[in-house]
Amino acid sequence: MKQKLTMVLVSALLVTGAVAQVNSGSPDKKASLFGIHLNAVDFVTPETFNSNNTERKFAGLRDMDFGLSVSYWRGLTNTIDFAGKVNATLRNYAGARGESTAKTEAGLELEPTLNFRPFSDKALINPFLTAGVGAGLYTGKFSGYVPAGVGIQVNFSSVAYLMLQSNYRWSLDKNIMGNHIMHSIGIAHNFGAEKKK
Repeated sequence: MKQKLTMVLVSALLVTGAVAQVNSGSPDKKASLFGIHLNAVDFVTPETFNSNNTERKFAGLRDMDFGLSVSYWRGLTNTIDFAGKVNATLRNYAGARGESTAKTEAGLELEPTLNFRPFSDKALINPFLTAGVGAGLYTGKFSGYVPAGVGIQVNFSSVAYLMLQSNYRWSLDKNIMGNHIMHSIGIAHNFGAEKKK
């Protein structure tokens, strides 16, 4: 009887270990996604909410600056992605700093982030939280910022994904660029093979 009980326990342990190894394997997700995004950048809302001298105001589309991003996405786990973006936003950065110029220029940024999702990539609609760091060149001056926000990933047959995001970006040097909010909409397309379990 003891031998039978021992055999049952050993068999149960072996089966549990095998199942755990299968479940802890590499996630079945796409290797590389490349995307393009249209951005709307809101400097007005954070400025009015952080100032005691002006009336609080939510910016409309006419109050925002616009730009484009290209992005690279890679799954680190089944629910965590790495994303790297290169952003270009058209704005009169020098004029906003009080310098005597009215020239609109493209601010160039590099922004790596991590994105945390509750569901795997196979879900049709997948909300996510995002956080990272970023740095940019704005009319000849460098500044860093810390982006954090929310997004929604919509899955089109695991070939392409619609990405909607809104990030609040804390400036590390407010003399060069103030806090702001970036809204973006874009498409990320898979160009890699799936990882094998």
